[in-house]
Amino acid sequence: MSQSYLRHIHFESVPNFRDLGGYRTQDGRTVAWRRVFRSAALHKMNAPDIARLKQEIGPRAVIDLRRPRDPEKNSEPLLLEEIGARYYSIPFRPDGPAYLEDEAKANPNATNMGAIYLYRISEKPFGKRLVDALEVIAESLKRIITRWYSIAAQARIGPGSLPPWSWPR
Repeated sequence: MSQSYLRHIHFESVPNFRDLGGYRTQDGRTVAWRRVFRSAALHKMNAPDIARLKQEIGPRAVIDLRRPRDPEKNSEPLLLEEIGARYYSIPFRPDGPAYLEDEAKANPNATNMGAIYLYRISEKPFGKRLVDALEVIAESLKRIITRWYSIAAQARIGPGSLPPWSWPR
């Protein structure tokens, strides 16, 4: 019998931290709980939440799918090093500010973020970036947190959560 967990994990200082386990795959299996998580604003994590993250989740890797951050201003790699997790910056969105307009012109039939994400992975270098993220996930084989910025809504499940759909339980 499979165990079920709460999807949303409440941290005082980190919004929208979720377990991506429990979803049904196309072949009827279920994505394993407590293996892949998504989050926002880890850099805002306070000391009690950092300790809890280390104790309860114990991530090995954090993949940041947002646009690259200035290394001098990005506190996340140091914070994650403290809890034993590696930080990977693998941006899944284009660097320029006009990318939304460019994507709308290139993919005028997209009616939702899922269609836009599918369009992105068909374009170099984004398909390569997704492969890079999947390689990190495969190497970690434990618990990872994916983090991305979705223009439409951070609450949507985005490209960082695509890998577990095919993961067997």
